[in-house]
Amino acid sequence: MKLVVYEIRIALAGTDPLVWRRIRVPADARLSLVHYAIQVAMGWYNSHLHEFVGKDGARYGMAEDGNAYGGVLDERRYQLTALLAERGDSCQYVYDFGDDWVHELVLESVVELSDDEFPVCCLDGSGACPPEDCGGVPGYAELLECHLSTDNYG
Repeated sequence: MKLVVYEIRIALAGTDPLVWRRIRVPADARLSLVHYAIQVAMGWYNSHLHEFVGKDGARYGMAEDGNAYGGVLDERRYQLTALLAERGDSCQYVYDFGDDWVHELVLESVVELSDDEFPVCCLDGSGACPPEDCGGVPGYAELLECHLSTDNYG
């Protein structure tokens, strides 16, 4: 039996140059697994809260004892197909509610894998992931500006 996987482009909103990754995950993966795949692909350390936000405004994240809190549904109970079903569908993944890293996830393709292909991986990307706790997009832009200005003296 072939495994159906999604190839998803993840773009970190507000970054210039754009920080993005393309990952592959099983279509029926729980959102909690997708969270970890994003963490690894983007280079985050899983040190902060996060949530997925669907086009309909539904929010999925970590919940205590499997119960929703503040309207946030338990991500361990929902599959990726709850947010993305057809090519072009999109949703958001927000990481670190202080720095407010908003990622746009877009389903680029649906693929059937052969038995010898690994279903979870990072396929492509560009741009260094911002460091944790750097102050969000404005703080990251400032870090890049400092780095670029010091390159002129190297």
